[in-house]
Amino acid sequence: LANCRFFKGEYNDAVAGYEKFVSAYPQSTFMPLVRVRLADCQFATGNYRDALEKYRKVEAEYPQNEYIEYVVYYIGLTQYQLGEYQDSIKAFQGLLSRYPKGDFAAQAKYKIGDCHYAQSSFDTAVESYQAVINDHPGDDLAVYAEFQTGMCYYYKEDWTKMASAFDGFVKKYPQSLLVADAFYRLGENYQREKEFGKARE
Repeated sequence: LANCRFFKGEYNDAVAGYEKFVSAYPQSTFMPLVRVRLADCQFATGNYRDALEKYRKVEAEYPQNEYIEYVVYYIGLTQYQLGEYQDSIKAFQGLLSRYPKGDFAAQAKYKIGDCHYAQSSFDTAVESYQAVINDHPGDDLAVYAEFQTGMCYYYKEDWTKMASAFDGFVKKYPQSLLVADAFYRLGENYQREKEFGKARE
């Protein structure tokens, strides 16, 4: 029943159900998953500090459980949400060290880029985004990584590289929902360069 509540997004009811399970069946083999779900509920409702504490407890108490890769990823993601970017980077790097070909490898590399981006470390962010593009070309995150590469150059005011990045993006991913934003940045650049005809296009 608690799982049903969880997947329906009824997190408060899910928490109540999971906590009853913890009290009633403390030795259950399902305990690692239940503990993870309790952390997930806190994450989903924006209670990131509580979520982080719960994820760390799972990592400490069940270091060999089958959900540990997921848990370590969410530790990093929760730290990102809290603005603890250096700790988040360390968590994602640790995840990649332990599971270089794991299910969360692309996500971890992308979020490392986001951590650097959030700190205006744009050159380092580009390196992380390029790792996603090069190592996971078929992943949906590669599309976002290419777009974010252009945004890094935008905020660096490196207009030549920005124009090249976004021009390549719109040609490579013409159906992406991000194409409109890419065209907008290109239009801004054409105006900046006083190429008004191209800007109108």
